[in-house]
Amino acid sequence: MNIKEQGQDKILFISVIALISFGLFMLFSASWVKSLEITGGESRTYFLVSQMIKLIPAFFIFVLLTKINYRKLQFLSPYLLFISASSFLGAILNAKKRFLMWAFLPIILNLFMVL
Repeated sequence: MNIKEQGQDKILFISVIALISFGLFMLFSASWVKSLEITGGESRTYFLVSQMIKLIPAFFIFVLLTKINYRKLQFLSPYLLFISASSFLGAILNAKKRFLMWAFLPIILNLFMVL
């Protein structure tokens, strides 16, 4: 990777850290009353601590993945696009209670991949 690409990764890293911090702050401010109810008035940070415990391994995985050259994985983008589109269509069909059509979505996905 050249220096410009590493600079973009640093901006992405700082942005993700800022969003995580903001999300944790919002989680704490929205759930401290419920935390007091669950713990019997002992802790305001019940939900915050549980999220922080889950965040620690995710942070290390994120740092590890920033070291991988993701541009070598561009050949997967059409496949991931069609997988995402078929999942979205499946969610819409499930919401409309049309479960039989959801069974045919993998066939449609395969047709798109062939074309």
